[in-house]
Amino acid sequence: MRYPKARFRFASRGKAKQEPSARVIAGSILASVVFLTVLAFVLFGGHRAFYSIGRAASRSDLTELWTEQRYEELIGQAEARLAEEPMDRTALIYAGFGQFYAGLEQVDDERQLEYMQGGIRKLRKALLHDSDHLRGELYYVLSKSYFHVGPFYYDLTVDYMQRALEHGYHAADVHEYLAAAYAELGRHAEAADSLKAAVAENPNDLLYYTLGETKMELGRLSEAEHSFERAIALSEDSYLTQQSQLRLAELLIEDDRFDEALEQVEDVLATNEESAHAYYLRGELYRAENDRERARAQWREAVRLDPQHAEALQSLQNN
Repeated sequence: MRYPKARFRFASRGKAKQEPSARVIAGSILASVVFLTVLAFVLFGGHRAFYSIGRAASRSDLTELWTEQRYEELIGQAEARLAEEPMDRTALIYAGFGQFYAGLEQVDDERQLEYMQGGIRKLRKALLHDSDHLRGELYYVLSKSYFHVGPFYYDLTVDYMQRALEHGYHAADVHEYLAAAYAELGRHAEAADSLKAAVAENPNDLLYYTLGETKMELGRLSEAEHSFERAIALSEDSYLTQQSQLRLAELLIEDDRFDEALEQVEDVLATNEESAHAYYLRGELYRAENDRERARAQWREAVRLDPQHAEALQSLQNN
């Protein structure tokens, strides 16, 4: 699945890491607010703090730090409690959640990995307790943590997210994470189902684009065409609109609808004269008309703009 990498991020509770990578997953403030409310009410409502001032932080202290998104302080205070009581469930939960969200804010990938792995260790210990309080939320954050740890853990992303759903927990980005993990595992049919569920809950340009990509992987081209058309209609993002148009043009070329494909390509080039892939596709359209000279000119321009454009290089070699 090819995501428009400048935008594809997943939801996070606080300020998300800003970078043009395919990770993550990440943007849902609504899920964050709901998650915070559930955490504060279910776990801590009605309970008295049992650590005195001057010792490790009380539950109310941890709740305040969590509410204010002061993750580094939260982690430190939770660790202080764990030094006194290593299996304290409240401290384990706060430390694990804090490390996950603090990890999302890290610019350095190695630092992010350290936070994610530390949070995973804390949350897995918290799951050893028999309590069902926030068990669904624990599974949810574990799932997301495993996703950000990397490709070798996408199976655990799926496993823990499914457990979260089975325990009645749902957030706005659940199906997005599932879709991304399924796609990376090569389970495209399940990725498509997850994306369909995500689109039903939050119909937006990026999800429709990603659904179109997945439908293409499955060879369901008419459905992919519809998804790209919806992405174009909804998008106010020039980059995503161009990517959707180019993918739609590829489908139209495959269906021998050359005039419609050319319309999409020319529209992209009118907006972005440096789109290497648009020149490549225009070359393919000229080739379909047996105009190899003009086709080669377009492929050469594509390679000039992107010397690593594999398809244009291949077309030049074969034609």
